[in-house]
Amino acid sequence: MFVRDVLTLAREGKTVEETEMLDLSTVAREAWGTVATADATLTVVSGDEFPADRSKLL
Repeated sequence: MFVRDVLTLAREGKTVEETEMLDLSTVAREAWGTVATADATLTVVSGDEFPADRSKLL
């Protein structure tokens, strides 16, 4: 379902109006917690910040 959601966003052509500075490691861990990962692990090497729309990124 996630891929379908991303495709829908891409096809609608909506632009991001507002962004905030987000920390890659924080967002990655938050996103990781929303999917079934079984025995997989997440390792985030960088904690870089970048401007993004949190809900669209997740």
